[in-house]
Amino acid sequence: MLLSLEEGALRVLRRRGIDLEWPDQGGPRPDLLAMATAKWLIDEHALCDLPMVAREEQPHGYRSPIRDAIAACGTDTPLELRDLVGEFMAQLGFADTHAGGVALFCDIYLRRIAENLTHPAVGATCLSWAGMHADAAPDDAIRVFTAFAEDWQDQPGSRAEIERAIRHEARRRTIR
Repeated sequence: MLLSLEEGALRVLRRRGIDLEWPDQGGPRPDLLAMATAKWLIDEHALCDLPMVAREEQPHGYRSPIRDAIAACGTDTPLELRDLVGEFMAQLGFADTHAGGVALFCDIYLRRIAENLTHPAVGATCLSWAGMHADAAPDDAIRVFTAFAEDWQDQPGSRAEIERAIRHEARRRTIR
């Protein structure tokens, strides 16, 4: 399953004349609550939408006491929801700060590239779209993958080599 940002990256590449087909590679369903939470922390998603995302994820096996508590929140309980998001981020191993949201966003895409769940150029493009948050990215990840995405688009004859480099770097950064 491609994330919506990945689908957008594919559309942008097609508009640029790059018809990249990337079939569903199978694998685990993406953790949409983790992505929505990361995007909320970097001011790209609404806090009040997180309970709905958590409820939509429950039938797919994404359940835990903290996820169920987020799913049960109403839109009239933003302080409770904010506290739950802090607990959820801690459970994921990230701070519930802007920098923590950027780190989680990067981690999600680096893992998707490393596990071959998204095309390397698409994943690098998604990371490049977080460019305004580059200063908060761990290990300069956004700048590095932005350069990869640009090189991939600008050097059609070297795409296979660049794709291998993207995968290698993503794997290197996700070993922990």
